[in-house]
Amino acid sequence: MKVTYLKFDDSEESEDKVETLGVETYENIGELLLPDATKTNITITRYFNGYSQHRWLVKSIELNDSNITMRLEPRSVEGEVFLQQTMNRIKRSAGELLRFGTIVEVDFGFKPKIYRGSDTQTSAKRYPDTVQHHELYKRRPAIVLKATRRGVQVVPLTSQEPEDYKTNSSVFKVSANSLKDCIKLKQKDSYVLSHLIQTISFTRILPPLSVNKSRESQRLDTYRIRLDSRDQKALSTALANNVGLNDYYDMKAELREVKPQIADLEGCLEVMTESNTELDVANKQLECSLSDLQNRYDTLRVLLRDQYVRSETFTRDNVEDEIDKELIIFEEVLTG
Repeated sequence: MKVTYLKFDDSEESEDKVETLGVETYENIGELLLPDATKTNITITRYFNGYSQHRWLVKSIELNDSNITMRLEPRSVEGEVFLQQTMNRIKRSAGELLRFGTIVEVDFGFKPKIYRGSDTQTSAKRYPDTVQHHELYKRRPAIVLKATRRGVQVVPLTSQEPEDYKTNSSVFKVSANSLKDCIKLKQKDSYVLSHLIQTISFTRILPPLSVNKSRESQRLDTYRIRLDSRDQKALSTALANNVGLNDYYDMKAELREVKPQIADLEGCLEVMTESNTELDVANKQLECSLSDLQNRYDTLRVLLRDQYVRSETFTRDNVEDEIDKELIIFEEVLTG
């Protein structure tokens, strides 16, 4: 099989004036995976000798037995600086540049089709190492969820209203306020597909085409374009619905209501803790006083017992009982 790459020209010049970019020849190959020419805005990367361009729009693919002709148009990459390049230039991490709700563009790659030595084209379902049906493809806007040193979590945007938009709580429409500075996005509706979370490489991400402070069109590598606060809340709600937390914001509201009560209880606990500490100190002092009194009491009994026995006032058999009687009488005198 042979693939001939031609430079696309929509003029009516003769075929012999068509510019050939390059030719690929395949021996003993029955199928080729090439871009799906029925899709629009499909970009591929090819380095042809003598051409500075390396990004090409696929305009058409023609089949003639084992000969395939692909017409390509140079794709402008002016102002396109990917996230990895920005990180290298300004020495900042992805986490410092991207925040929750940041709007970016992502190159997800193209969805291929199988080209045989005939006019038939079939899907690439037997090639699981390529982009498959229902998976994201082509360049499209996305919303950042989280950026780490391992990559960036994003959810995609689509301009096509999903069939289950009105019933799917994980999908919502972005407000015009969030997109007011985006050159292309503000021209059409955009829906967030929060259930299609992906972690992607820094080399796939670039800032969207937007207006700068001078209202000029530019890709701002400061990544300042973000969802407004209402849309960020809608995004959090949609993400919560993905994992079954339908009452996420109701729970947050309840938590806000009970926080003052928790603070009051914590204050009471602190007062009670201080009081308990004071009571522990007083109790230890009382225990010391009681121990001292007990010692004095025991000493007094010994002295009385020795005195009574020595003076033969009482015998050793009844001296303890007599001392107890005297102490009772003494206590009645003190308390009476």
